[in-house]
Amino acid sequence: MNIEQVDNALLVWGPLDEKSAAYVQRQKRIIVVPEIRPFLIGMRYNLLLLKMRNPGTVYCTDNMLGLLFFKQAIAELLLVYTKEDSRGVTAISGSLYAATLARLHAVKISLHPGPVLNYNALFKDADALSLCGRKLFSGAAVVAPAEERIAYAELGKYEKIEQ
Repeated sequence: MNIEQVDNALLVWGPLDEKSAAYVQRQKRIIVVPEIRPFLIGMRYNLLLLKMRNPGTVYCTDNMLGLLFFKQAIAELLLVYTKEDSRGVTAISGSLYAATLARLHAVKISLHPGPVLNYNALFKDADALSLCGRKLFSGAAVVAPAEERIAYAELGKYEKIEQ
């Protein structure tokens, strides 16, 4: 599938569990799964889970999201979070990026609770210096480790999905 064929899609951001995957499966639309760097959660975790359930699932790089939003190809963002309090939700690295794009392009944001994963135990890439466990750079580069971040940003209007 090429980019011109993506329309009215559901963008999934964050690690899915069985409940959130079931919600995604019920959608009668294209499902867009970004890589979600640095752990490649979308590519190595969500994509495998969803491909078994929904043949209309497509993969894209994190950088491609801006173009998909600009082309109005994304109709809904499913933001999977792990914790919630009075200030906002705790979600994986990059969640604020996805939510900001959705807000800027007037795309519906749906929040869904998801699993708490031990990323360093599950995935080889703890930073942007490697891909699938293989070092991309040598030398003394310093990259902050990725971890869950608290996104205390104004998400705007959103729908909370708890099933």
